[in-house]
Amino acid sequence: SPTAVAIPAFASGARYLGATYRQGQAHAGWDEVRGRLGSYPLDAIGQHLYVDQGDNVSATTLRGFLDDLRGVYVAFEGPGTAKGTLVTEFGWTNPGVAAPVQADNLQSAFAIFRALPYVRGAFWFTVQDIPEASIHYGLRSGGDPADGFAGAPKLSLAAYQSATGR
Repeated sequence: SPTAVAIPAFASGARYLGATYRQGQAHAGWDEVRGRLGSYPLDAIGQHLYVDQGDNVSATTLRGFLDDLRGVYVAFEGPGTAKGTLVTEFGWTNPGVAAPVQADNLQSAFAIFRALPYVRGAFWFTVQDIPEASIHYGLRSGGDPADGFAGAPKLSLAAYQSATGR
């Protein structure tokens, strides 16, 4: 029978993940898979994190979203699960936040991810702005024909290099 798990109201992805587990159990033979393999058929849990847009990131908020999602897969998989969270996208748009805030948020988020042993990796969205699509999360500006569309480095590029050692 499907596992009963309390699912929180805010949009961490926990509600969706809980529903995925329940549907897998009810309609896709997930309990049989777990019986044979010792685990439900998920290698890791992906999470897009776009929190505190327009502001400095709150460590409490970011950690809350991460812990919230983890709570669901631990409830289904068990406390000894080796599964972790992969932050498949995160970022802050500039001009949505000032360039120094974007850079600070990037470094703060990576510090939080590194401090949580269940976070297996994180990917900043995106390398370069795409102005024609109104995407301004980049580590570089969109560029123009004069610079071969390479774009200028933003403060967030140096912050990324520092936070990731790259």
